[in-house]
Amino acid sequence: MNNRFFFVFLSLFFYLCGVLLAKEDKAASVSKKDAEVLEALGASVGTHFHKFGFDDTEMKFFLKGLRKGLAGEVKEERIRSMGPRIQAFMRPRMKAAQARDREEEKKLMGNLRVPMNLEIQTSDGQKTTLGDLAKGKKGVLLDFWASWCGPCMNLMPELEKKAKQLGPKGIVVAGMNTENAGKAESVRKKRKIAFSWLVEPDGRPLSQMLKINSIPRMILIAPDGKVLFNGHPMDDELVSTLGDLGVN
Repeated sequence: MNNRFFFVFLSLFFYLCGVLLAKEDKAASVSKKDAEVLEALGASVGTHFHKFGFDDTEMKFFLKGLRKGLAGEVKEERIRSMGPRIQAFMRPRMKAAQARDREEEKKLMGNLRVPMNLEIQTSDGQKTTLGDLAKGKKGVLLDFWASWCGPCMNLMPELEKKAKQLGPKGIVVAGMNTENAGKAESVRKKRKIAFSWLVEPDGRPLSQMLKINSIPRMILIAPDGKVLFNGHPMDDELVSTLGDLGVN
C-alpha cells in the first residue's frame, strides 16, 4: 500500500464516521451492518498506521479537514465530539498494529548487516562511509528525513537535542536526507545543527534494505553494521536500546 492510497483509505474511514454522526443527528439509528463495516474498516486502517508513521499529530490534521468538510451537514457540537470518539476508537488499534509491526521488523532486522563501507555523500559534497562515522564509537544514529516532510521538520529541534546529548556518550547522530544534496544543504544552512548532514545514494539502497516506507525514521546501527533500532524517533524503545549500550 502506498502513501496516497493509504490516505485516501483513511479519509474514507473518517468520512464514514461523519456519515454515522449525520445519521444520529437526523434521529436515524445506526444499523448493525453500518457498525460492522466501520469496525472492519477501522481494523484495516489501524494495521497500516505504524507503517506510515501516522500518529496523533497526523490524526488531528485529518480531523481538522473532516470538520471543515462536514460543516453544514452535521451539527457543530457533534463535529466537536467527533475527534475524541474517533481517537478513542483508533488508538488501541494503532497500538496493537504498532506492536505487531515492531515484532515483524525485529525478525527482519535480526540478521541484517548494513554495509558500513557504503560510500555516502555529505550535503556539502564530501565523501564518507558509515564505517568512518562509527570508528571508535558505540553506534551511529541515522535520522531519515526529507524537506517536504512536515513531521521531519518539526522534529529537527529534537534531533539537535539528541546530537548534543548523545555525541559525548559515543553515539554519532546524523541526518540522512532522502532527496538530494541541494535540498539537504539548504536545510543545513537554515537550521545550523552541528551534526553530519548525509545524503542517501541514488536508488535509496539503505531505505530499501531497512524497509523504510515512511519518514521520519530513525535507525541505530552498531559499528559492525548490526541494526539495533528501527523505528520512529520518539519511540520509547529507542531510549531502552540506547540504555542497553550504557547510554542514558
